[in-house]
Amino acid sequence: MGCYSREFTLEALAERPYRARISSYLVEQLVEMSCNDLSRVLRALGALENGDANTNHPGDFGQGGILAGYGHIHYRREDWAAGNLAVQHRLSQAQSADSIIDQVEQKIWNKGGDVIGAVQTTVESFAERVATRATGDWIVYRSGIHGREYLAAHPHTRRNTPEEHALKQLLDSLTL
Repeated sequence: MGCYSREFTLEALAERPYRARISSYLVEQLVEMSCNDLSRVLRALGALENGDANTNHPGDFGQGGILAGYGHIHYRREDWAAGNLAVQHRLSQAQSADSIIDQVEQKIWNKGGDVIGAVQTTVESFAERVATRATGDWIVYRSGIHGREYLAAHPHTRRNTPEEHALKQLLDSLTL
């Protein structure tokens, strides 16, 4: 479910000076976002447009990588913590927070032994991740004639994975 209505989101986008540089694919993604996530994306785009990106590592993907030629900024979706928990435990981010928590819980139980110690270790490890390397989803863009062209919102991918190749294929197919 999106934020209030499709019309609300389209009106919010129409007010942005970069509206003409947003792909129809990203527009459809934004229409489906919650109000909180839509707000987070628009704040991240506004900050980037104003030269004050509010992300740790904005900019181009590595020139030797699959996504060379594209850039990115981060935004933190509502279930940001669950996504980082999934990454920490090498689980798919494309599932609900409840499912991720259930899988982590199952991993702890499957180890057996000191369950309370395992929970404490998991919590400490997650706290360290949040403090040092937690991240949000990407908003992927490329340089265009009239400035940055915003193409898609996407969860992080691991390098050289089928998911990264699929993202590259999607990005290459998008036009404004």
